Amino acid sequence: MKIEKFKTYEGDKVKAFFSVRTDDGFLISGFKLITTEKGTFVGFPSERAGAGYRQTVYGSKKSKEKVLVLVLAKQAKLSGNTDNGAPAANWKPPVEKKFSFGDEY
Repeated sequence: MKIEKFKTYEGDKVKAFFSVRTDDGFLISGFKLITTEKGTFVGFPSERAGAGYRQTVYGSKKSKEKVLVLVLAKQAKLSGNTDNGAPAANWKPPVEKKFSFGDEY
């Protein structure tokens, strides 16, 4: 997976628009890099539906984290960061405990 068509944007919350090329060659457009007081996250493609919006592309928690790491590394590289986004590229999500059948939740 890689980030393509990365365009920075100086909005209040939206910081960039970008596309993702999957390992199978599909290009998915319409992603947004969003920064709020609660943190930075990736907005997946959506379309207007009635009074609001509805997400048109879905991903697992793991895939969302991978896209976030890739886009933060791309942003750091394009902004002239001398470490080429190494902190973002080396970021690992917290380890989640795996439950087996019969474990207490």
